[in-house]
Amino acid sequence: MCTSSSYGTSPPVTKKTQEASGLSLELELELIQTQMAQKPVLWAEVYAHAMRASLNRKKEVRRV
Repeated sequence: MCTSSSYGTSPPVTKKTQEASGLSLELELELIQTQMAQKPVLWAEVYAHAMRASLNRKKEVRRV
């Protein structure tokens, strides 16, 4: 049975949990930074694909 003093309380924050939390935040930040760095490349790839598709459609229209 739970006592009223321990019900709803968080586990104690130790140095080990602080380090794990800090590592988790560092990994999350690294992932976000990687995604941000890749976005311009992705945008360029999407734009290039759209341009190729547009040019291909124009070529097909001219042939008809």
